[in-house]
Amino acid sequence: MNFKKFFMIAFALAATSIATSAAFAQTGGTQISPMPLPRLAPPDISVKIEMFEDQGCTKPLPNGSDLSYTGGAPAAFVRFTLSNSNSQNTGNFTYKRVIYRNGVKVVDPPAATISLAKSEVKVFPVEKVYFNGTSNTVEAKILADIGNLVKETNEMNNSATYTVKASVVH
Repeated sequence: MNFKKFFMIAFALAATSIATSAAFAQTGGTQISPMPLPRLAPPDISVKIEMFEDQGCTKPLPNGSDLSYTGGAPAAFVRFTLSNSNSQNTGNFTYKRVIYRNGVKVVDPPAATISLAKSEVKVFPVEKVYFNGTSNTVEAKILADIGNLVKETNEMNNSATYTVKASVVH
């Protein structure tokens, strides 16, 4: 009978040991890293419009300005910029830019898709818009991340409007 008790105790210890080993061998839940991973800020797409008196973009026209010209063929030179100011890529997003002269579209490329790398800046070629007639209003607009598909730190800086009025006096 002692052999039977001894056998039962040995069996119980072996079964407990196997069950304990199996329980500790399982991985569940989140692994804890000894070093926390850096938290990257989500992308932040922003837009900018600038207007200039010259093609070299050295003489800025302030937004909302009302100018007078005499003679020549005065024009506004419009520059659009898209940028991603944070440390993650934006992924693809759609943007649209347009320029009006006296309410009529004079520059109207189709909406396009772009992706910006972290801290990337995309400056578009300068667009020339002549002031025709005696009274002109040039208005430039840009809208980025149409549909708000990119999760950003600031969704309020995805559009801009820039307006300049010019009178040509002969």
